[in-house]
Amino acid sequence: MEKWNSCGDEQLSIDDFETEDCWIGMDLSSKIDVTAITILFKRGGQYFAFNKYFLPRDNVHSDAHAKSAHFEGWVKDGWMTLTEGNMIDLDVIEESIREALTRFNVLAIGYDPWQASQMVGRLMNDGAPMVEIRPTVNNFSDPMKTLEALVLGGNFHHKNDPVLAWMTSNVVCHRDAKDNIYPRKEQPQNKIDGVVSLVTALNRALADPGDGGKSIYEERGITVI
Repeated sequence: MEKWNSCGDEQLSIDDFETEDCWIGMDLSSKIDVTAITILFKRGGQYFAFNKYFLPRDNVHSDAHAKSAHFEGWVKDGWMTLTEGNMIDLDVIEESIREALTRFNVLAIGYDPWQASQMVGRLMNDGAPMVEIRPTVNNFSDPMKTLEALVLGGNFHHKNDPVLAWMTSNVVCHRDAKDNIYPRKEQPQNKIDGVVSLVTALNRALADPGDGGKSIYEERGITVI
């Protein structure tokens, strides 16, 4: 976490990346929990991540959240957006994605199809570059290892996002017999949604560099479960 915190820069602004290439990762929650979106940019060998979080208003004070996070404070400080009612409003999520599509050159939007079929269908019908990324070891191991290397090398940058810092601290690295890794959490209240959306976005950035370079998967192949 010391290395993670050293990658923070409060002066970072997503406004400085207008029209630039980016990749988006989504972690769509169950209907009553946190949903996270990551917009990831690359300049040279440097990566810049901006996260958004959404939570149903009626669930801010639920037992599942109150004991482990500071959601109310994060809402007040502008780090988290509340949607009305006790279920996540996917229209608000879709609106956020559409805004990004108008501001940046979005190369790919990675998503888990479990919660997203109708919204994804509408975005695909309008030409959004949707890519199905199931949360498997096969899809997450290489980008998770890359993220670790970027952080340790000082080549990853975030906006001192306290929600993402908390979620990063909650990640437990599961490692299998083939040295593949996967993000997990020890307790249900220890949310990691922002890390999952970040790893999903990085999956797309590694697969489609967007700058004429080779995909990391073309160079070394995809890790097999």
